[in-house]
Amino acid sequence: MVANCQDIDVVLNGSGIVDVDPAQIDNGSTFDCGNLSFSLDVSSFECLNVGPNDVVLTVDNGLGESDDCTAVIQVEDLIPPVLLCNTSVQINLDANGTANLVASDLDNGSFDNCDFDFFVANTSFNCSDLGLNPVVLSGTDVAGNTGACSSMVSVVDNIPPNAVCNASVSINLDTDGSYILDPLE
Repeated sequence: MVANCQDIDVVLNGSGIVDVDPAQIDNGSTFDCGNLSFSLDVSSFECLNVGPNDVVLTVDNGLGESDDCTAVIQVEDLIPPVLLCNTSVQINLDANGTANLVASDLDNGSFDNCDFDFFVANTSFNCSDLGLNPVVLSGTDVAGNTGACSSMVSVVDNIPPNAVCNASVSINLDTDGSYILDPLE
């Protein structure tokens, strides 16, 4: 009896799982007499297994004889993350005239079959950004697949100015009895 293996590529499904049948790994294993049964030491793969995975195929003749061989299963994730953005987000400037945005402020239920990270390139805003600003939310999953969506971020300044006045100002009237006040006095 001779176990004969072949390497294969498999693709994760929408749930991030793929199951491999031992027959997919068998590459013409032989035995002179009787029926062969096949088993794998690992047959179910998920997102954490993206990349090459060694598996052992065991071939058994049911008469107490067996042989095994090793194959490589290349697990691939071809599904990009689906990014969903809040269509409009408002952030308020603080007393220093700045505001910060985090990716989760833009996310509106983004998803993928595997774990993914999302990020925003421009996260800091100031007084020069008052009004609507286009922002892109991007995401990359464990296999390097990417997705993106766009949103408009409204930067608002709701803090009223604080006027500071001099407690007393002395002025001298001109010969006409008038004086023009400089706002900086």
